[in-house]
Amino acid sequence: MVKSPDEDNYKILTSVIQYIRYTQPIKLTIECHTGIFMIIRKGRMNTSSCKQKLNTKSSTEAELVSSDDAIGQILLTKHLLAAQGVHVPTTTI
Repeated sequence: MVKSPDEDNYKILTSVIQYIRYTQPIKLTIECHTGIFMIIRKGRMNTSSCKQKLNTKSSTEAELVSSDDAIGQILLTKHLLAAQGVHVPTTTI
């Protein structure tokens, strides 16, 4: 907190106000992608990449959305392999 503002503080404040004024019309585009890469034994089983349907506020939130998008495909593949008699170890996400 500035107790006694001087000329430098005024210049900084003016710069911040100008920045806000000139960047207001700029629209932010927030796009995240989800990627799945499944490996069985030593070979690639499935890969996919798609744009997330939600915009998120942070990369952490994007990771949660990504995990939620991917878990369905992972479980489907796990159950399909188990139904065919393939031993499926615990999945690490």
